Amino acid sequence: MDLKDITIGDYLKKTANLFPDDIAIISYEKEEDLTWSMVDELSDIYAKGLLSLGLEKGDHMAIWGSNKIEWILCFLAASKIGVCTITVNINYRLEEVERLLEESDAKALVFMDGFRDVNYIEIVDQIIARSKSGLNNTFKLLKHFIHFGDNECKNSIELLDIFQMGKDLEDEKLERQMLELDTQDVINIQFTSGTTGMSKGVMLTHHNLVNNSYSTGKLLKLTNKDKLCLALPFFHCFGLSAGILMCIGNATSMVLVECYRASEVMKVASEEKCTVLHGVPTMFTRIMEHPNFNQYDFSNLRTGLVAGAMCNEDTITDIICKLGMKDIEIGYGQTECSPACTQTRSDDSTQRKISSVGKPLPNVEMKVVDFITGKECPTAIQGELATRGYHVMKGYYKNEILTRKSIDSDGWLFTGDIGFVDDEGYYYVSGRIKETIIRGGENISPTEIEDCLIQHKSIKNAQVYGIPEACYGEEIAATIQLEEDCFLDADQVKDFLSSKIARYKIPKYIEFCIDYPLTASGKIKKYILKENMIKKLKNDNFFGKALSKKKDAFYIENK
Repeated sequence: MDLKDITIGDYLKKTANLFPDDIAIISYEKEEDLTWSMVDELSDIYAKGLLSLGLEKGDHMAIWGSNKIEWILCFLAASKIGVCTITVNINYRLEEVERLLEESDAKALVFMDGFRDVNYIEIVDQIIARSKSGLNNTFKLLKHFIHFGDNECKNSIELLDIFQMGKDLEDEKLERQMLELDTQDVINIQFTSGTTGMSKGVMLTHHNLVNNSYSTGKLLKLTNKDKLCLALPFFHCFGLSAGILMCIGNATSMVLVECYRASEVMKVASEEKCTVLHGVPTMFTRIMEHPNFNQYDFSNLRTGLVAGAMCNEDTITDIICKLGMKDIEIGYGQTECSPACTQTRSDDSTQRKISSVGKPLPNVEMKVVDFITGKECPTAIQGELATRGYHVMKGYYKNEILTRKSIDSDGWLFTGDIGFVDDEGYYYVSGRIKETIIRGGENISPTEIEDCLIQHKSIKNAQVYGIPEACYGEEIAATIQLEEDCFLDADQVKDFLSSKIARYKIPKYIEFCIDYPLTASGKIKKYILKENMIKKLKNDNFFGKALSKKKDAFYIENK
């Protein structure tokens, strides 16, 4: 598969020229459809409007909104004139948004009314007021607030006004601007914390995103006849690259779902006869466990990507059997890789999809590196996964030291993930290096313990992590989610594990929870579980408490 040397704007124009009248976007919320030619023309007008506003190549524009048509058009418009977009988490509050705007050097912020209980208009008003009073530094570069939605926002310009400004600007100015762009320009920065709590600005180029999105789509065998039920958040690299841009590259229709609520995804996928559905494992599980699951018709679903977290055998089997997605593929990557590195193929066996994360994408190199020597490991030997190719980020924004730590002089990105490769070239992920528990000099993989725990018929999910301890350096802790109407205590869990793993791997501290804290993209915030456990263990009154079945309460028994 040859690499494309085009910008995102040209990527769109190529599809619009080939399939002008095919449906590009279906907004279930607005009952509005846009063809590819309409998406291209509208984003041209918005691009000219941004030029009229004073934005130019190299400027940064943050976008704060859920999965709406306006988000897509603003991203494409900015990309056409070389304005780098900064994606903002839809659940952010005041201080988080302020921090992001400062760290990203945003010159403009595009935002909607709000999402759920977060009122964006009020937060923007507070940011402006705090800036004027000297409580923040966001006005150092931030000059433009651009609002879209039904409510009035006095401190901003309306996106509709930007559209009108664009209509009044001649096409030649946009054409000249597009000719000045380079495919290696940074066009998107994703501030990612993953589950570690550390903020890093991942710089991605046109070249990164165009080729990664196109390759993943081709491996899924997407065409202009497919419809993707797109509920992955746009602010996440999975939703942007394997969602919006994948659809552009393969002329696949996007059916927008504002956020990943199981009931809405089921309704949209069924009624719109979607053929493709992506998600992290948690998202698929919520759908298949929904009480109304059997009321919907998923017979048109064919394929999609499961990525973003480890997926167990039962989930993959249920996706294939219950949802009928026989061509489902498993992906592995990270934001720093645009985001995909490996992917299974549609004709891989179910067992391959259950156990591995597939083979490298075309034009992507992978290897497994010894933790101590730095040399490449033989097959079946665990080490750190490293990758090289067009998909590797340009670096971390304003953090050259961290960039050099992550990417070596030969262009290899060290992922921080533990894994191995078999003799047929399939890769396997065992866990994160940073999550490795070192207890008394023994390196312990949380994933190994988690895999053992979920084999118990009463355990639905398990998260294992290390907490500081004076004697051994770290002790093992587990937060366990039980199946409905099931009950276990800590001793029963330990007895179950004693026949499966060595004694030193059995968690000393065990707690049970109703729900896990999740990121907006559905990943479990393991660092929050760790922080909560440490706080509880510091509370002397916490030990010996009886188990509680109160909803949303954490309960624990330690001996």
